[in-house]
Amino acid sequence: MTIQSQAALRVAVRRAARRAGILADREAAKPAPQDTIWDSAPVNPRYAAYCRAHPGGSNAGFLGWLPSKLAEWRSSIGRPNARTLTAAEQADFDAWLETHAVEMEACPKCAS
Repeated sequence: MTIQSQAALRVAVRRAARRAGILADREAAKPAPQDTIWDSAPVNPRYAAYCRAHPGGSNAGFLGWLPSKLAEWRSSIGRPNARTLTAAEQADFDAWLETHAVEMEACPKCAS
């Protein structure tokens, strides 16, 4: 069988499958347009705290702000050189961050 006849056979099989309802149209098979993941994904609570302290802030600002707040918290609990945190310590840090972030109007991304 030649390449042309194989291609013609594939086309004929697809047409027959579409007619029989086995193979959907390519247009019908396309997913419906959706919002991006950034429109519907939950916001990191630490980023939300940053947004309350810095309305209209940026990711770059957040990446500098978070380590400084972590260092501040470590000093407040007497572990300034701690490199790792337990799950309980992470929860404590998150609670501390919520109380120490400046309460301001949240940026649009962080509005909940």
